[in-house]
Amino acid sequence: MKLGDKILIIPSEELIEYRLMALSYREGHIVEIRTNKSGILGAWVELIGEPYLEEQEWFIPVTSIQKLGQ
Repeated sequence: MKLGDKILIIPSEELIEYRLMALSYREGHIVEIRTNKSGILGAWVELIGEPYLEEQEWFIPVTSIQKLGQ
């Protein structure tokens, strides 16, 4: 996973906990990657198309990120 990657948001337990299941199956681009000592936590993703709740960027947990393309 790297900045600019096109991703698909997929359902996960964390996405349910964050109450963001409405973002499932939306596509976006990674604009910031969040890590800690254990590894990658997730990424800030800029949605492609219409915003969700009037916001274009959302934090998506790593378990809900599926890279698209190469």
